[in-house]
Amino acid sequence: MRRMSEEAAAAQAMGSREMRQQIDRIAICELVQRERTARDLGRWDEMAAYYNADSDVDISWFRGTGAEFVAASRKMVTTSLQSFHQMGPTVVTIKTNRALAETGCAIHLIGKVGDIEVDVIAQSRMYSRVERKSDEWLLSGLRMLYISDCMVPLDPTRSPKLDPTRLSQYRASYRFISYLLAENGRTSRADLPGTDQRESAETLWKGEKQWLDLPSNS
Repeated sequence: MRRMSEEAAAAQAMGSREMRQQIDRIAICELVQRERTARDLGRWDEMAAYYNADSDVDISWFRGTGAEFVAASRKMVTTSLQSFHQMGPTVVTIKTNRALAETGCAIHLIGKVGDIEVDVIAQSRMYSRVERKSDEWLLSGLRMLYISDCMVPLDPTRSPKLDPTRLSQYRASYRFISYLLAENGRTSRADLPGTDQRESAETLWKGEKQWLDLPSNS
């Protein structure tokens, strides 16, 4: 009888841990999806509330803290460039008070090449670093792995004229993003993680895994 009670208690404890982890996974998925929704809809205070104070963001057009990223995103909507995100499901790996969330993401960057409005669609995987502090999951980092992109005119009867020499100078994984940014007075870095340079993709993944394995200060 005592053995059965011990087994029942162990099963109950395991069930509680699994339930807690499932609740954490839902909370992390909600965090990742809501941050991008707030970004796309211009809910800047809400977006800022999803980042830890010591967070960092490293993407095609920006590198800095979470708070600085919110400010830069807010400023971007007043320029000639607009963007939004189509998000896929989020896969979550949890280790104590840290988690890594991976999400397939199609980035839409809308702007002009000359006088032609275009939509650059960039396929990517978004890596969100998440930490639990004061019993709340918040973002501690954001990075992208760039896969491929394309440029589509918003008016199918008008096609933009691209400079093939300039275009060939950009990385294949995010070539059209780079071109459109340059057309609108911005620059993209040449060292971003992309599947066109396998080593850069592997370095990104190793860095994210190393971060996940570090002890949390929470």
